[in-house]
Amino acid sequence: MGIHSALRSDDVTRLPLDRSTLPMVRRLIAEHVHPQLPRIALQQVHAAAAENQSAPENAIIVPDERPEKLHRIAAAVEKALRKAKPDGHGFLNVEDKGLPE
Repeated sequence: MGIHSALRSDDVTRLPLDRSTLPMVRRLIAEHVHPQLPRIALQQVHAAAAENQSAPENAIIVPDERPEKLHRIAAAVEKALRKAKPDGHGFLNVEDKGLPE
């Protein structure tokens, strides 16, 4: 007989916590609380990520126009892309000594 069939939820709230009920309480925690922790933690992480992404200071702003001076890595990528030839699928692959790995 499992714990679900042996105890009703209102029975659990009336259990005295002493040495005789401690093994049952440990089983309840092991079978019902611990398996829920990863799901609960994942929900909390998703909620925090969603809240963090919607914060105005975390917004990613992409300008409509290209800046006058590019970062040195962006300039190197641009140069390598101009030199690259499309592969069989039409994609450009960039391998250049001037680019960081």
